Amino acid sequence: MNSDDPRIVTLELREVIEREYGQRWPKPGEEIVLNVTSAGPLPAAQNSTAPPIRHVALDPGKFEGSRITVVGQFRGRNLYADLPDAPTGARDDFVLRSGDAALWVTGVRPRGKGFSFDPTRRVDTGRWVRVAGTVRHGRGLVWIEGTSIELAEAPTEDVAELVGPPLPPPPLDVVFTSPSDGEGDVPLDSPIRVQFSRDLDVASLTDRLRITASPIDAAQPGATPPTAVAFGVSWTPVTRALEIRPTQPFEPFQRVRVEFLEGVRGPDGAQLRPFSLSFATGAGRSRAVAGR
Repeated sequence: MNSDDPRIVTLELREVIEREYGQRWPKPGEEIVLNVTSAGPLPAAQNSTAPPIRHVALDPGKFEGSRITVVGQFRGRNLYADLPDAPTGARDDFVLRSGDAALWVTGVRPRGKGFSFDPTRRVDTGRWVRVAGTVRHGRGLVWIEGTSIELAEAPTEDVAELVGPPLPPPPLDVVFTSPSDGEGDVPLDSPIRVQFSRDLDVASLTDRLRITASPIDAAQPGATPPTAVAFGVSWTPVTRALEIRPTQPFEPFQRVRVEFLEGVRGPDGAQLRPFSLSFATGAGRSRAVAGR
C-alpha cells in the first residue's frame, strides 16, 4: 500500500512507521509486521435486518446474501475516497457512509420521491438515505445490490463522525502505455493506448491532451519545428484505458510526443500530474499494409 491509501490514512500508521524507521515509508519488497496483542468480537447488531453500516462493513460474511436495510450518508461515487475501489464500472454506483464505516451501493439509482442525486458531484453528499438490498462482498469490497432507496433521517444511535476536512481522493496515475516511452520503429497507423490507475474524466482532456510530431533529425539547426497531430479518443471504463487514434497515419521516421497537461482529472477531482511520452515511427509501411 502507498502511504496515502484511504484504507489506512485514519489509523496513524504512517506516523508510527516514520517515527520508528527514520522518516520513510517501507520500500517495495519490505514488510512491516504488526503484533496484535488483543482482539474482541464485534457486538451483535440489535436488528439483523437493519444493521448499522459498520457491522456490515466489518463482518460482511455474516450478512452475505441477506436482504437488509441500511441508513447512511450519500457520498457520491466515492467522492471522498471512503473506499479503495469500486465493485463495478456502473456510473450510478455510489457510496454510503455512517460514522467510520462505508460500503458501496449498486443496481439502484440515487433518485426517488423528492430527490435526485448526482454521484459525480458533492452538492448532495451528506444527505441521509435508506437503501434496501442484498449484501455482497469480494476483492476486499463490501456492497449492497440495491432494490430500493428513499430519503431518511440521521440515525439516533451514537456514531463516531469524521473530524476535520474530508480526505483527498487517491492520486490518478498512468500505469501503462503502448507504445512505451522511448520506443522506436512504431508502425505508422499504431494507436496510442494509456491505462490509468483510476477512472478518468474524459471531458477534462479538452485542450489538455496534445500530440506533436517532428522529423527524427529535428534537433539539427534549421530543422522543421514540431507540428500538431489531429486525433480522436475513446475510453473503456472497465479497463480504465484511453485509446488515442490520429486521424491520419504518422509519417515515417518521426519523433512523436504525447502530452497530458495540468488539469486532467478523475470524476472525484483527483488530479493527474503532467505526463508525457515520446516514441519514434519506423519505415513507410503501416501495420495494416505489412500484414497483407
